[in-house]
Amino acid sequence: MPPNRRRYQAVRSAYRPFPLQREAHAAGQRMINFRGGKGSGKTTWACHELMNMARMNPGGRILALSPTYASQNRALIPKIVETFPGAIRFPRGPSGNARRDLGPLAKEWNAAARVLTLWNDARIFFASADYIASFDGIEAAGVVIDEPKYLTEASWEIVRTRLRQPGYHHRLSMSGEPNMGWIYDEFGPGRDKATRYDVQVSTLDNPHVSDAFKADFESMSERRRTVLRDGGWQAQTGVVYSEEYTPTLEGSLIDVLPEPSRLTWMTCDPGGSPYAAFVQRLEDGTDVVVAEVICNSPRSHEHAQLIVEEANRWKMKIDHLVIDVQARQKDHGTTRPVSGTYLGVLHRAGVLRSTARRWMMCKSAVERHIQTGVDRVRDRLLSPSGVRGLKVAVRLTTRAHHLSLPEDRVGMDRSFRNYHYPDGKPTDKPEKDGITDHAMDAIRYWAVMVHGVLSAADMRERKPAPVPIEAARRTADDIQRPTW
Repeated sequence: MPPNRRRYQAVRSAYRPFPLQREAHAAGQRMINFRGGKGSGKTTWACHELMNMARMNPGGRILALSPTYASQNRALIPKIVETFPGAIRFPRGPSGNARRDLGPLAKEWNAAARVLTLWNDARIFFASADYIASFDGIEAAGVVIDEPKYLTEASWEIVRTRLRQPGYHHRLSMSGEPNMGWIYDEFGPGRDKATRYDVQVSTLDNPHVSDAFKADFESMSERRRTVLRDGGWQAQTGVVYSEEYTPTLEGSLIDVLPEPSRLTWMTCDPGGSPYAAFVQRLEDGTDVVVAEVICNSPRSHEHAQLIVEEANRWKMKIDHLVIDVQARQKDHGTTRPVSGTYLGVLHRAGVLRSTARRWMMCKSAVERHIQTGVDRVRDRLLSPSGVRGLKVAVRLTTRAHHLSLPEDRVGMDRSFRNYHYPDGKPTDKPEKDGITDHAMDAIRYWAVMVHGVLSAADMRERKPAPVPIEAARRTADDIQRPTW
């Protein structure tokens, strides 16, 4: 019997699972997939799965896996603080006081190894899918994966083999939005029900979500609502932005010219046929694609020279640069990375403001995830509240502009209208056709790096109510602690 067991038996959590959460907790299969829409209680469920696994496996190892450490600190860690009775914050510093910060259920925190030891000597290893060494080699009794759609199939194959600590009750639990890749292959219709259990939960099932938040989904298209609210499997078909991009002045177009005084981003998709777009912000907060540069040559130096010419033509100065992490690769025939070639040419030409000395680069699995970027672009084109935050300048839709582009290349307007999903294949990943995907990749990088990943908070009011001073000043002494 663990020491002081009677003392800890009296600790009670305030967690009251709703029926579908309770169903998923009670499932006896080895692998559980708890998939749902935004705000459906997925991360809360995952945190209590961690506690249940620790309770059932004294002295065992539990792996808590997130797409990146940044997403773990943003989503999973705050929920753990909410979950642990008596917790006031997550331990800080190399060896924070776990008992003081996380309450009586915590025993020790090792920041260097990111390991939390609990009251019964069960240890939770916090790992990142972006860093395979953080979980490869661990033999675990339990595994909890938050937002598994960001994991590659190779990472999943490694994770599932970690569930093998001898002498313990093995369980793997996943919580996140649905994905038509390996998650569908593992848990979709017709899969092995003896070892896998799939629970679909809608935002509407969560009694703790406000009616106003639930109502925000009503203005969405059916296919977006199926995924973002209902958590359903959705094989995407047709044109990606057919419901959000409307090429009219009443819709997604605006009659403006590039203006030197505006905040300006240059977002770039290097590669075989490099593409770059200039995005400027208007006074009302609307972002507009005002210019674009396409090059037939794969050489970054030539493309950068064209970007300089376009910037000088409109007397624009670039405030921020956005690019994909693949730009770290060596440029054609040189020893410099692609990003360095662009930066050198633009800097020497004097088209960069003092703030634009480094790239905003899509590095993590979350930032580079295609469907995540598509969701953010959709939200900017047409938000649930009907706001069009991203538009295209009319001058980029004219016949004269289309004829000025290199042969067999299309700009932002035609890419929005023709970027599509592959036919006859259950997937949520658009087809990479080598024509429309360059502009779509560039605008996706910009949307994620500038506006972040679409979250449940983005579905709520754009201007949240201010936090009362009393609540902001709340200290640890004000928190009601449970008795034991």
